[in-house]
Amino acid sequence: MKRNDFEIVKSLVTPQEVAQRYVMPVDRVGFISCPFHMDKHASMRVGGRNRQDKFTCMGECKWDGDIFDFVGQLFNISQLEALKKINEDFGLHLEVGKPSKELYKQIEQKQAQKKREQVKQQWFDKQYIKYLSSLTEQIRAFESIYYASKPNNKNNLSKYRDTELPDICIKAIKNINNLTKKYDDFLKMPEEQKRNLINLIAF
Repeated sequence: MKRNDFEIVKSLVTPQEVAQRYVMPVDRVGFISCPFHMDKHASMRVGGRNRQDKFTCMGECKWDGDIFDFVGQLFNISQLEALKKINEDFGLHLEVGKPSKELYKQIEQKQAQKKREQVKQQWFDKQYIKYLSSLTEQIRAFESIYYASKPNNKNNLSKYRDTELPDICIKAIKNINNLTKKYDDFLKMPEEQKRNLINLIAF
């Protein structure tokens, strides 16, 4: 294969897509568990600033390489065999040494799609942070109401019945509990469910 074939495949397949297909999805901060050492925590950076086409282990083994190095190491095959595997597994239909006009058109479409997805992801990230910040602000507001309205001699809430506390204090506690549960439930949601919720509350 011509060296150009490696560049073409790189333009069509991202490290994030390779990681998801062969190992695991990349987490929200861009990491996966490194498959090349006993990794108890996600220590392999996938992409990132100035290293968008690289895998970099920040943990024990310090492994570093591109998608062909990664697939080659993972399956114990050469870079050329890794290229062929990615080409086949991702259905790129790359003609060996002879990229067709149709393939170049596919490259342009794929790159345009990636840009659209990046814009969507940036929007989602902003809304994600905005939603969690809103919940946090509400929790803090009700905590302020609770502490402002709680009788000074009742520092341990568990010792007192609801009837012994002012109504505003009781409502604040309930709101704090509800919002905290809402916050925790959101964090535990699958990514797709989070997106659906964000789309609903953003419009």
